Amino acid sequence: MAKVEQRIPTITCPTVNCKSMLELDTCRALISKVVSDLWEDILCEELIKVSERFYCPYKNCSRWFLKDVVDEKPEKVIRESDCLFCHKLFFAACYVPWHLGIEWEEFQRMNDNERANEALMLRKLTKERNGEGVLIAISI
Repeated sequence: MAKVEQRIPTITCPTVNCKSMLELDTCRALISKVVSDLWEDILCEELIKVSERFYCPYKNCSRWFLKDVVDEKPEKVIRESDCLFCHKLFFAACYVPWHLGIEWEEFQRMNDNERANEALMLRKLTKERNGEGVLIAISI
């Protein structure tokens, strides 16, 4: 279990001085479904080159996906998608959280706090209200 939680794909026999490798199919009946599914996911991830995958941009998810093959026709490039696991929208073209109403260049200049979903919604609302995107402080 500990090796799987550490995302180590190759697991050796826990017996002292044994160097045999354990196989998922052999261990499946002895481990929980959660551990089995995680180990399977780790093994699949190891088969895909790092350059061919990306991760969900949301910190509480970070599941991996295969990168889309870039098509020569811009109208066929997938620009937006939702994560199959956390179901949040993200821009598939640049692998960042959904930032509707904010240009890509502006989004790239923002720090992590400014990129949070709540901050993006506030920024969009502010732009709609005053037309400039300047946050207005109101004291009560």
